[in-house]
Amino acid sequence: MAPDLSSGAVMALAGLVSAMLIQSGLPIWLAVAAGLLSGALVGFCNGALVGGFNTPPFIVTLGMMGLVRGLTFGLSGGRPVRDLPLIFCGLGQNTVWLGPLLVPVPLLMMSGRCGWPGYALRGSKWRCTRSAGCWWPAAA
Repeated sequence: MAPDLSSGAVMALAGLVSAMLIQSGLPIWLAVAAGLLSGALVGFCNGALVGGFNTPPFIVTLGMMGLVRGLTFGLSGGRPVRDLPLIFCGLGQNTVWLGPLLVPVPLLMMSGRCGWPGYALRGSKWRCTRSAGCWWPAAA
């Protein structure tokens, strides 16, 4: 299993999208949701290229890292985003208690079709994909 080389660039993009939307007047919760959605979209693209087109993960994530870094630089113009609300700045500094948000994740990972049962099929990524309910053309 190859490491995801694009994760740092995706975090930067998600943070930038959230910060720019907050500066434009969007509520914080909606801006954070949009930032998370931008990161999920990049992750979906990575997964589609690796799983659907059988491209090596190292190559996909290396290319996506460059693409996302360029997109982040282009959106920000190379300048930092300033004057953000303190509640938003506290999200990355453990000053906001996120306990209730962290409870559903382990429960989701331990149950159902998208959790640990997928890891039990280690031998074939296509069987794992099918058991998770994904029907990629290459997996069928």
